[in-house]
Amino acid sequence: MIDTGSSVDFLFYYAFKRMGFTNALLKQELALLIGFAGETTYSLGSIDLAIVEFIVIDRPAPFNTILGRSWLYSMKAVSSTYHQCLKFLTPKRIETI
Repeated sequence: MIDTGSSVDFLFYYAFKRMGFTNALLKQELALLIGFAGETTYSLGSIDLAIVEFIVIDRPAPFNTILGRSWLYSMKAVSSTYHQCLKFLTPKRIETI
């Protein structure tokens, strides 16, 4: 999910495990997080993946990750909620998701 209002990039724990990562890779930096509905949870830690740091949380969600402003900025990506797509530059061309 793309969330242009999110200042943090999240990776949900079930996706983290499916990617083959182990807890040993997590930086043990616990953070208190406040969700959309005001509920609170603690992170399991963080992991650096390519160009950004993802906060790993163990909460049920219908998606694998929340890509926030830091990811969008580092990818130089442009998101369109109207067109429900994301465009970013690769070494060969502009990609659209």
